[in-house]
Amino acid sequence: MRLTIEQRRLILETVNRVAGEGVDVYLFGSRLDDGAKGGDVDLFLEAERPVSFLQRAQLKWRLEAMLGLPVDLVCKTGGNDASPFQAIAKSRAVKLGNC
Repeated sequence: MRLTIEQRRLILETVNRVAGEGVDVYLFGSRLDDGAKGGDVDLFLEAERPVSFLQRAQLKWRLEAMLGLPVDLVCKTGGNDASPFQAIAKSRAVKLGNC
């Protein structure tokens, strides 16, 4: 995993501040490959309550500013069925933590 402990902590704290409690945070994509270089930070958020468009925009903006890296967010609300893309993203993800 090509995220430091500090970067993971910042991600979890920021998600908690912006989206509130009850959000599972997962990392997927190229940042899981220790042999790769570059790449954005792909995060899959699974929330008990919907994460609004404004909250997603704030999360993206804050995380990109703090990490100095591009961030992509995929959000799913717990009670809803996953889209095919959401299902693939989660199946290839590693859980960073719960907010």
